[in-house]
Amino acid sequence: MSGRYQGPDGTVIPTPAGGGHALVALGWVPLDAPPETDEAAIPEGTPTKSWKVPQLKAYAAEQGVDLGAATKKDEILAILAPEPAPSTAPIVPVLAGEAAPATPAE
Repeated sequence: MSGRYQGPDGTVIPTPAGGGHALVALGWVPLDAPPETDEAAIPEGTPTKSWKVPQLKAYAAEQGVDLGAATKKDEILAILAPEPAPSTAPIVPVLAGEAAPATPAE
């Protein structure tokens, strides 16, 4: 920790050599601490690999999804955004100039 610290009585001092960890334990507050970021802020849209684990967990909680024992990003993504199943429709080649055959209704 570096910067300045404010004591319980309002006194402000620079960080002593060796850091301010001992000051914090005594109730001093760092004044120059970097702002905290909210790593769990949920991005717009559906979960992707670019999301961080705290964001995925927050999304799951918001959606009421039980992640079970999933803790890793890939495990969580598999629950939240499973890959679509491959199509079982037959592949029918179409020659240039021909109309594509009608797809049977399922």
